[in-house]
Amino acid sequence: MNFTISLQYIMYINTMIDEVVDTSNYV
Repeated sequence: MNFTISLQYIMYINTMIDEVVDTSNYV
């Protein structure tokens, strides 16, 4: 697996986690 692809995948997961945290904050 390419290191750059792994980095993008980690950033993508990080963004998803941030959205989930934002959603739980509103509730």
